[in-house]
Amino acid sequence: GIEEAWLAAQGVLLGWPEADGLVCDIGGASMEMAEVCRGRIGFCLSAPLGPMLFDQPMDAGALTGAIQEQIDMIRTSFAGPYRSLFLVGGSWRSIAKIDMSRRHYPLRVMNEYAMPKSSLIKTLASIEKAARNNCLERFDVASERLKLLPIAARILRVMMEDFRTDEIVVSAYGIREGVLYENMPGKLRRRDPLIEACLHAEYTASRIPGYGSVLFTFIKPLFRSCSGDRKRLIRAACILHDVSWRAHPDYRAVSCFDFATRASLGGIDHSGRVFLAFALYNRYKNSDLPAYARGMLKLLTSQEKEQAAMIGKAIRFAAMLTVGSPDSLGSLRFKPRKGELILELPQSLEYILGEVAMERFHALAAAMSCKPRVTTTAP
Repeated sequence: GIEEAWLAAQGVLLGWPEADGLVCDIGGASMEMAEVCRGRIGFCLSAPLGPMLFDQPMDAGALTGAIQEQIDMIRTSFAGPYRSLFLVGGSWRSIAKIDMSRRHYPLRVMNEYAMPKSSLIKTLASIEKAARNNCLERFDVASERLKLLPIAARILRVMMEDFRTDEIVVSAYGIREGVLYENMPGKLRRRDPLIEACLHAEYTASRIPGYGSVLFTFIKPLFRSCSGDRKRLIRAACILHDVSWRAHPDYRAVSCFDFATRASLGGIDHSGRVFLAFALYNRYKNSDLPAYARGMLKLLTSQEKEQAAMIGKAIRFAAMLTVGSPDSLGSLRFKPRKGELILELPQSLEYILGEVAMERFHALAAAMSCKPRVTTTAP
């Protein structure tokens, strides 16, 4: 049991290297828990608590009391407080799936799905009510999970009350991924799971593998004031900018958006996915998103949408400057006090600034609310 708790925690760390909180992996007849903080695993525990242990008829009060007793004992083993509760296991995923449906949540990706407490309480109540009315079948959940749902819901309710975590997050990674993480050398563990996934996609699907890093270096001066997390998403967008080139030109923007929102990516939350997707969409297109995609933009603030669109325009312009040697792109400079966006090019490359390139350069400057200027340097 302790080993299972350890491996479940390592599975979470594979997707969230900086995970901070408590991992809870529930099975049929046991529950494993482990502390995680800054890439390290702390105290681990295995307890005889699971839906299959309460298969005998029991009134609601007695059931809650039995669950409460077990969780109270578990709670004394953990110091806390814990910022996040990471849920691992099929029963938790089934509850999350119902929560998504009840909230009409726009992004159907289970990994890193965060459930607000207020919403989750309503979801758990709806599951318990459906159980009392013998209508659990209305939920789109596998039949073998249905009979376990009411008990799992009650366990989670008591867990939330006892541990008082700020957020409840679902992890699609668990013991299997934990075994993989266990066998990774330290150097590999320290790599960023998001960037690694993007580099793999670029290597297998783009026209010029490695060019995403050149693009990132080129546009990075425009985003000096951004946080490290935001620069990480900008880098990911640059790496993925060309992975949909095989799609018909009319569908490349949507194809990029769908890739970012549906691909198996670790180390990125749902708002990060949509931010990345919207930046990639704007790399190809400025027009409105399809209806299904517009709903996902609700996960972003107005400022985040504007910034993602600006990043897309920067990549769109920079991608036009691909010449014989990617290292000879020139450079971009942004002077916010003067309100200037400056493109510096060698004289030998002036020919690449055709009508379309200049149009995109001006569009980027407009998105940044500044004036565009081109300067050339002698060889």
